[in-house]
Amino acid sequence: MKIDKVFNSQVASSTQRPSGPAQLETAGKSKSLEPVISTSNQVIAEAQKALAELPEIDMEKVAAVKQALTKGDLKLDVETLSSAILEFHTGHN
Repeated sequence: MKIDKVFNSQVASSTQRPSGPAQLETAGKSKSLEPVISTSNQVIAEAQKALAELPEIDMEKVAAVKQALTKGDLKLDVETLSSAILEFHTGHN
């Protein structure tokens, strides 16, 4: 399994369309013609920015660890691993 970052991807922005007469008046008075970005597009853009800042994955190192686990050269402490996973996802152990 290979995980690649997505660089330079663009999120399509959407415009808000006025739905009633009051919004039509307000929309007509707007000085700016820039589209309003929806909340979900903002969340996606923030997630892509955070993803771009993550370090690269060293797939050779991942393969070496998998091989060591398979051969039995590296012992897996299931209790320690499960505690670490719980702490990571819940903030406490």
